[in-house]
Amino acid sequence: MSRSPADEPRRRSPVDPTAGARRVAAGWAVYGKQAGASDDYAVQRASNAYFSRADYDSILRRFGPGTPPPRASRPGAAALPWATVSYAPLNPLAGRAGGAAGAETGTGTGTALVTGAGGPGPVGPGVLGIAVRDWTDLADAAGRRVAGTTYLCAPFAALAAVAVGYQGLYEALRHDPEVAAAVGPDAVGVSHDRDTSIAVRPAPVPEPAAPAAVGDDVPGAVPLGSLAGLDAGRIADRLAGENFRLAAGIAALLLCQPVALLGASAAGSWEQVEERLGFLDAVAALLPYGQRARLVASTWADSGTEHRIRLAYTDRPRPGEAEVRFASAGRPASLPGLPFPAADYFELLVDLRERRGLPVEQIIAHLWKRQYRPAHRIADPLYALLCLADLPGPAFFAGSLLTSARARHTAQLAAAAASDRGRQRALRQRAAREDLTDTVALLRAQRARGRLLAGPGSGAQDAAVLAALAERGDGPALALELVRLAAEDDDRAVDAGRAAAPGAGPAATGTGADRYAVPAATAHTAGWLAWLGNEPAFAGQLRPFADAIAGSLDQKAFGELLRGMDPGYPLVVFRLARLAGRAQPLRRQVWLWLRDTWVERPPPKVPSDLERAWADELSKLPARHPRESGVPKEEAELDLCGVLLGTGPVEALKARMMSLYWTEYRGSVHMLFRDLVNRYGSGVAGLPILEAVMDGLAASLDSDGWPEDSYRADDTLMLLGWLAQDAMSVSPGLAKIVTRYLGAKPKPRLRHETAKTWKMLLEAYVVPRRDR
Repeated sequence: MSRSPADEPRRRSPVDPTAGARRVAAGWAVYGKQAGASDDYAVQRASNAYFSRADYDSILRRFGPGTPPPRASRPGAAALPWATVSYAPLNPLAGRAGGAAGAETGTGTGTALVTGAGGPGPVGPGVLGIAVRDWTDLADAAGRRVAGTTYLCAPFAALAAVAVGYQGLYEALRHDPEVAAAVGPDAVGVSHDRDTSIAVRPAPVPEPAAPAAVGDDVPGAVPLGSLAGLDAGRIADRLAGENFRLAAGIAALLLCQPVALLGASAAGSWEQVEERLGFLDAVAALLPYGQRARLVASTWADSGTEHRIRLAYTDRPRPGEAEVRFASAGRPASLPGLPFPAADYFELLVDLRERRGLPVEQIIAHLWKRQYRPAHRIADPLYALLCLADLPGPAFFAGSLLTSARARHTAQLAAAAASDRGRQRALRQRAAREDLTDTVALLRAQRARGRLLAGPGSGAQDAAVLAALAERGDGPALALELVRLAAEDDDRAVDAGRAAAPGAGPAATGTGADRYAVPAATAHTAGWLAWLGNEPAFAGQLRPFADAIAGSLDQKAFGELLRGMDPGYPLVVFRLARLAGRAQPLRRQVWLWLRDTWVERPPPKVPSDLERAWADELSKLPARHPRESGVPKEEAELDLCGVLLGTGPVEALKARMMSLYWTEYRGSVHMLFRDLVNRYGSGVAGLPILEAVMDGLAASLDSDGWPEDSYRADDTLMLLGWLAQDAMSVSPGLAKIVTRYLGAKPKPRLRHETAKTWKMLLEAYVVPRRDR
């Protein structure tokens, strides 16, 4: 027989002292003015738990909801009291150190404290807090009534262990006797009736919660003894009928932008604050629990203030906010149009509730599961969508690859049915790109979450998704893109000094794994290759990538790839070979490809992102011992590759000419340049590539300087003279750097032959050009 939440043992509440669990330790602050004061609002007193007094002041200023309207006899929707839920990053050592080091940066100073992380994804340790503002009986020096604020916060991880909601925090601030004793009798919003306390209400979560990570031993903290978890039944009641669609739409919008809630009824009472917090709780309950960690919400925010609140009751939307209106007499509630990431999440919520018939309690209990409780940024719709998509199971995710994005793009095309064919074609191409990008993001996120290519545990999911990809017309392009991004992951991991990308798991997954000898540096990519290679439709085009890792890709085959594919994918092949320590045999083909195709590039010859990526890739090739056979020629080819790519030599010309094998290197550069002259000539067709080489070498001397040794500097000048003689031209960049060098004081020491050669070259090829 199944048990109801009421039948669960009392140990389900980690703040229940009778169960022997450690209580959640909270910090607090009181913000306002002294009677008759002429200075600004500030923190009047605070605990030293987690943050310094200055840090508490920074938190309350940063997330302040604005200036309240003057106190009126008849309260309106904007009347106090207000309650605002916010966050602050937390130094893990702050609690033990007494709170002075509360900032993420470790400085403990104001504004740095609450800057937060920059991008979507998991976030570091932090607190969740509630600030309650109401009028006091005090007046300042100008006779204005003073509004006071009481703030209570606790580590998010500890609150997540109990699945605490906004109302739970609010009730703790209002009714916990330990809080009342700490903040003092004049703090607003706090009941000082010691006979009033809230009952400990265990959170009806699907499995026992872990005990809170922070206990009574945090210096200066208040141990909360009455902390209520979320109640799925109460939330389901709030979301009955059309309220579910309204709250689902708001939750989806929050993943993409701030939301303004308009049309609220008159406030001005503590009961109204609790009612609004209840609705905010219901909205947040339709998101993975961990995204509360960065969701700032308020029962009111002044629309004329530059606040940082993402979800608030207010009187009008500010620029960038989505406008949501509550139902009023004769008018239903309204949602704005949802952007695509929000629309996907909203449609899935509606599908689960209305078409699949899942109870609201089951949906929100799923989103409160322990794996979704770690703190996560709110502005991450993909994370939320995948957490919710876990509920229907693996088959749903595999099927959604073929339906959700496709349906959206089909709607785009249908909307343009009356447009001209050119616009339809452009929309179709854009839709195809978005579809591929969305699908790749879903797959990569699933792997990072351990829901794909995670070993035997995800075997059924792996097979279902691969079958779904094979049915797509863009499946081959999608497979190539997955491999490209995986190789970038491996490259970044190696650059960071790690053997494999985070969460890469085993070297390869699937029956194809044994085909390849996989070095650790390419383990992440090899996992994708082994899985995708099990599909015959993808195996052929992916073989060069796997062969590059295994060292079985020959020069001829790589050369054909360079000339036959988008150069972005041969770059990936070369990167994998380099990561696997097998790129040296392929290196020369890059030079031959650039030598043969450079003149086909349309002007201007400005390096593209792809060319910069190629140059960066070549610069990462491991150095070989100078006495190994052919090294000077290889390095000359690499340097000229960099020059033709527009980024300059892989290593500065100065450093090359100061090396022990400078004579061999100089001869190799001259030989390669002569090859260009023989191939293209020195006339109109060949001059651009010849001048590009001369300018590129000159730019290296301009930025890195000439060799300090006068004999090596003379030999460098001699090399450049040979190039100019072969080209029968001195490029503008070369003329500039040589003229400056020859005119330097003191004069450089040159051999007679070198000085005579350059005097002749400058007179023959530079002065006449100026005359023209």
